[in-house]
Amino acid sequence: MDPLTHAASGAIALLAFPSRPHTRWAVILAALATASPDVDVFFGTGPLNSLLMHRGITHALAAAPLIGLLLAFLLYPLWRKTIEERWNFGQVWLFSIFLLLLHIWLDCTTTYGTLIFLPFSELRVRFNSNFIVDPFILFPALAIWLWTITRKLPTPEIPTSMMKEEASPLQRRLARPAKICLAWIFCYPLVCLGIQQWHYWRLPDTIRTPQAYVLPEILAPFNWRVLYHDASQDHIVASGLSWDNQLTGTRLSRPAADPLLMQELNLSDTTCQAFFRFSLLPVQETFIWENGLEYHFYDLRFGSNLTLLRDLRQANEPPFQLWVRLNKTGHLVSVRLIFSAGLKDSGWHPPNPPLVPSLLHWLVGRP
Repeated sequence: MDPLTHAASGAIALLAFPSRPHTRWAVILAALATASPDVDVFFGTGPLNSLLMHRGITHALAAAPLIGLLLAFLLYPLWRKTIEERWNFGQVWLFSIFLLLLHIWLDCTTTYGTLIFLPFSELRVRFNSNFIVDPFILFPALAIWLWTITRKLPTPEIPTSMMKEEASPLQRRLARPAKICLAWIFCYPLVCLGIQQWHYWRLPDTIRTPQAYVLPEILAPFNWRVLYHDASQDHIVASGLSWDNQLTGTRLSRPAADPLLMQELNLSDTTCQAFFRFSLLPVQETFIWENGLEYHFYDLRFGSNLTLLRDLRQANEPPFQLWVRLNKTGHLVSVRLIFSAGLKDSGWHPPNPPLVPSLLHWLVGRP
């Protein structure tokens, strides 16, 4: 999900508590803490580390208690002794872990993939149920956040003992919309997942294979697309999907990546290995260069079958691309990883043999 949605969901999580610390920083700090796992976008230098580290160790379940502990110290105003109705440090720690889990949950609903099992597994979890920016989560959260913070609490002139008694009923009333919104943030993606599965199981038998995915478009659950392998032509096909499961919109078809070539590249270079683990149904384009063949790999998962979105994307370039060059004897000689969306380009470089990443690699990137 986008950072604004994460921040708004964190604000809602705090506002859902009827009894919460009386500090003007509470909601803002909760919002920032919920968005904080995405600081990993600044960790990686170059496209390879960006690919490996974004939604990496800061999104791992095993790291949540430790990161939550760090956030608890940063959320000091919530447990400061001078704050009215302050929480103790243990409560703030548990709340911080909850905010991290909320962030991880929302990221898992998208198509990008989140490495929640690091450092034990590099499996990317993706439910493919929600678009990266989902207005049906973002706008309700922002609206309730704004509505709640504009309500007036009792004035400071009221004695402390009376303030606790009189503020609690008001805070309980203000917390109800936030509680409903928080339940919506957890339940709505499950509804979208159910609709996605409904579409999948109604696909024609020729399409509904293990290599077929129903993916969200913008304004999902009303817009969906299907990505599948057409075995008759050995092409990867992306098409829009109507409510009655008819293929609609612009139909994209590209040659499927050669499995044997991908296997060879996986064993030859760490960039190739990371890219193919990240991709869903990669496609390839073949070109001739002076000393052999050049292959371009990318993933139609990040495209769109809506004309408006395709026009907005500059030159319709895939956001993640892997280019490789093989000499005339079929050996890999150079690799290039391009993130057109982030304007990152590794440039051509010799292959680096794959290695088993250590915890340090997941924290600071690979050399």
